[in-house]
Amino acid sequence: MLKIKNLLIATVVVLFATSAMAQTFRIGISGTGTKWDATGSETQQTSETRTEEVGAIYGQIFLEAELQEYFSVGISMMPYDVESETSTNAQTDKKDSGTNTVQVDIQDYMMLYVMLEVPDTGVYLKVGRSSADLITNESMGATSTTYGDASLDGTHGALGYAYDTGYGVILRAEVGVSEYDDVSVTSAGGDGTANTVTLTGLDGPTAGISIVKEF
Repeated sequence: MLKIKNLLIATVVVLFATSAMAQTFRIGISGTGTKWDATGSETQQTSETRTEEVGAIYGQIFLEAELQEYFSVGISMMPYDVESETSTNAQTDKKDSGTNTVQVDIQDYMMLYVMLEVPDTGVYLKVGRSSADLITNESMGATSTTYGDASLDGTHGALGYAYDTGYGVILRAEVGVSEYDDVSVTSAGGDGTANTVTLTGLDGPTAGISIVKEF
């Protein structure tokens, strides 16, 4: 949570401090699709690894300020939480018997980015850094353990094309790639044996469209 607050404060300071320099302000909404081949590993007394393909479509709102011709900075936010499906695992071991359920929420997603336009072409390049809170919601009936929350931080790059309708509205389409840092959470409680879950390979292609209002 602290990282996302610091990112928000830094962005607001930049936007307000440079408002006198800004030539244009923009506000917009976007929809993005992505796909990962994520690998999860669980380590306790033994280690287990599992790889799954994860796909998602999500929406964002964003604000931009054009500080110089063809150069803009912006902040993009997801105004809702992303909830994963609930995973259930029934344990039948004599020592640890019961049903475990795990569900994860992604909250307060925010990205700070810069955008560079190629003059007189409509083509642009966008690079950003994002942060979000990864909230684990578990019910470990077999061991009564709990897992801590974590930060989900990522780097993003995209190549896009913007079409100016001539009515103060711009339509954008872009393709890119996102790469998130590895995430690791460790359990506490239960039988006192720490259990660590690590997610790697959180990267993949993205494609998105946006509607932008220019002022």
